[in-house]
Amino acid sequence: MADSGRGREWRGRALDRLSPLVADVDAPRTTLSWFGVLEQLDALDGRDDEPFRWSALKARRQIGLPALQELSAAAEDRRKMTPLDAVTRVVERMTAVGREGWADRDDAKIEDWLRSIGDGGRAAATRAAVTWVTACRTQVRWPPHDIRARDEGNAYATIRKDVLSLSARIDFGPWVRPGVVESNAPTPRTPVSLGYIALVRAVECGVLPQAVTAIHLASGDRTQVETTDALLNDILDLCADAITRWAERA
Repeated sequence: MADSGRGREWRGRALDRLSPLVADVDAPRTTLSWFGVLEQLDALDGRDDEPFRWSALKARRQIGLPALQELSAAAEDRRKMTPLDAVTRVVERMTAVGREGWADRDDAKIEDWLRSIGDGGRAAATRAAVTWVTACRTQVRWPPHDIRARDEGNAYATIRKDVLSLSARIDFGPWVRPGVVESNAPTPRTPVSLGYIALVRAVECGVLPQAVTAIHLASGDRTQVETTDALLNDILDLCADAITRWAERA
């Protein structure tokens, strides 16, 4: 089971440490993801200052996770379905609700992008997502359970209401042992990023995961961290530094 006793303890520790840092901030509501935290610390490698634009590679996860849900449901029902079948179904569903001509807008959703890029672009996005889904299938117990598509796996830790929250993404697994799918190989920063997920969950709901896992598609590796006090202390220090810098810039 997830540890609710330690979860409540760490929720209190984190809020006692972080909330005073934004007590006097007057700024629009902001949510910092893990990458936002690193950005505040100037710790992002190969930082890209260009506005976000969708591409076949950037869309793989958003298409691939619901496709895995489709495959899992088919396996449970003993229906035949290939990764291509599942991805095609998801792409068609997203395209149907997208807005034509929005691909280059800063606020374009993946549905808008898919609707706007034509058959050739959608074919490229489909191929990339099929490759992603196929790689996932080799690294997860099949059929997978608790796959979380889009916003289903988002966790939010409110530091100060209407001012600042921290967010984390969870792709699969029960809440007690959540996991994420990473396209890249593990890095020295990977354990810290997984500990961040655990801390956000503890602050959000007062329940601390036992462990957090990352599946690395590029290398076939799997990284798992136990949520020790030492790890959580390191994450809390890092978040405090990032929030201090954010408050100074707000």
